[in-house]
Amino acid sequence: MAENSSVSNIFSEVSKKSDILKVVSYFLGQNHLVRKGKIYYAICPFHPDTNPSMQINLQRNNFHCFVCGTMGDSIRFVELYCKVSKWEALKKVCEICSLPLPEESGRKTGELSFEKQYATELNALLDLKKFYSLSLLSSDGEACRKYLENRKIPKEVVEHFSLGYAPKDQKQSIHALRKLGYEIKTLTRAGILSDSASFEDRYQDRLMFPIYDNYGHLVAFSGRILEKGQDSRKYINYPETKLFIKNQILYHFDQAKDSAKKHGYLYLVEGFMDVIALVRAGVLECAGTMGTALSHEHLHVLKKLGVEVRLCLDSDEAGQLGEESACQSLLEAKIPFRIVRKFKNYKDADEVLTNEGKETLVKELNRLYDPVLFFLRRTCKDRNSLSDTVEIQAYLKKVAPYFYSLDPISQEKDIEVIKNACTLSEETIRKVLQNYRDGTHPQKEFKEFKEENPKSEYEPKRRFYPKARVTRDPVMMGDKYLLGEKMNEYFEEVKQIASSSSQELFPLYKNEASILLQLPLSRIAYQILDERRVDFEYPPFGVLSRLIGEEYFSEPLKKTPLEKGNYLSLEERIQHFNDEPEVDEEDPFGVEETHELLEDKEISLLLKSVALSKEIGQEGYSKEQFETLLTLHPLYVEYANLVKRMNLQGTDDTASLIEKTNLRMKIKKAGGNI
Repeated sequence: MAENSSVSNIFSEVSKKSDILKVVSYFLGQNHLVRKGKIYYAICPFHPDTNPSMQINLQRNNFHCFVCGTMGDSIRFVELYCKVSKWEALKKVCEICSLPLPEESGRKTGELSFEKQYATELNALLDLKKFYSLSLLSSDGEACRKYLENRKIPKEVVEHFSLGYAPKDQKQSIHALRKLGYEIKTLTRAGILSDSASFEDRYQDRLMFPIYDNYGHLVAFSGRILEKGQDSRKYINYPETKLFIKNQILYHFDQAKDSAKKHGYLYLVEGFMDVIALVRAGVLECAGTMGTALSHEHLHVLKKLGVEVRLCLDSDEAGQLGEESACQSLLEAKIPFRIVRKFKNYKDADEVLTNEGKETLVKELNRLYDPVLFFLRRTCKDRNSLSDTVEIQAYLKKVAPYFYSLDPISQEKDIEVIKNACTLSEETIRKVLQNYRDGTHPQKEFKEFKEENPKSEYEPKRRFYPKARVTRDPVMMGDKYLLGEKMNEYFEEVKQIASSSSQELFPLYKNEASILLQLPLSRIAYQILDERRVDFEYPPFGVLSRLIGEEYFSEPLKKTPLEKGNYLSLEERIQHFNDEPEVDEEDPFGVEETHELLEDKEISLLLKSVALSKEIGQEGYSKEQFETLLTLHPLYVEYANLVKRMNLQGTDDTASLIEKTNLRMKIKKAGGNI
């Protein structure tokens, strides 16, 4: 009972002293908080929110979303947002609010914290880091400072990574630590001593990289030579200790995870200098494998992070083979991922930055493959196509499980590329992929680590969505928004352009046009559309839907990228849709794509749709109405298919009429009309 009371007091103490506004703005950004009197409002990150529905109350020092019901204090917010345990959330709150960590006396004996169990060793490593930092600033560190200058690594980056210098005299650091009172057995357990008999540091005349574990504890170092010929080993790695197990740690992950959550992705590179290169280019969301293959522990922390992994291993053959292996591991763990295209003429990100600069590196980092295209490029090597039947069969066998892990849009794009590369019909490709759906790599069961997930006041409330009510004539939005005349003109244009082949298809196209009018008004509308996997029958409408989706994806933190009537970016995308895409002749399987061009009248129609959405405004979005439009869509598609079939047969027999009549009744019952 006393233990539970002690634990409760720890959380209560930190909760009272913390600043809820500081914690929320740390993760969501100060610009995304709206002040109304003494209350702040923000887009709730715990449900698909379009209007600020989460209240931050400074007087009560808590948050509360009045839509999904999620509420709590600073610790609860971090626990839910970062998907970490309460203890980890408490530590993060203390870090953000500059609060001292309270004593964790409430934990059971078997649950002693990492910090308490290895407190002396961790402190020794921190003091060694300070020594290396001071050595870098001393006269002994002049050559190392010059090396950093030549590599154009600025002071702020040196501080970000806590880089230091191990002097030529290997006894200096050990003597300094001994003066601070550290025992030989402590330095040995921490991995600092290379030889307990001679009392020497394992590093000499090297640039030092402190290595932090995934939770921010300094647990090891790595040392790099300053010039060629200095040593046969470019890097001297740290020995494995109770604190440091190399294949469980991703370099820089502790500093990258918040930025990764904010942007939705994490770049995974190989070495220390590659991570530093990305940070120098302004890409903070990056981590390094330190030259090891992805382990089960790596996959666990990546899956827990919940973002897309972007593989960017070295461009040499060893690095590319490493990416192949990583693809399989990520697939098995069901972690979304893409691969950065192999750098031209350079081995890694550090070389690209050194020779081409920041802008080129950032551009290269955004040239991404999905795994299907990555393996196609690997199979083709220096060729632009495949002709050997056995080779094509082997390729399709390998990529089948990857293909079926992709979203439908990516699958369609990949099919087009495979068709061009293998000169096969779409039907044949899909048939072969279906046959190999389970793939040549049987996916192993990825077992998650069991996380502490106690049921308490921290458990979020379940959100229940009310069923949509059927409304009559939902497409006539003009009556409600006083745009009736403009709306009728728009639908008349849809009738003339989209359904010119058959006027009987107009109800379907009118319904699709009405869906598109609401898509730019609400992010949740696009999410619902995506979940229902609605395919537009009129191709230009499908184009507009995709462009709207790209707008949402490009601004994931805003309630809608089209807020305040600013549709300029979307309109430019439509106007420039027919522009010739940039084609990489050396890599025809890259991210650049070709597409069917739109006619001028179709572009005009899409621009008119956007203009009407702008006039309707965000307050015009109706979830119930949108649900009704989506309910009607498959019925209209069924009706359109029936009309097409009857037109092809040139008949209007009794059976067809009965089918048509029944369908008319279904549509009428759902709130539509034909």
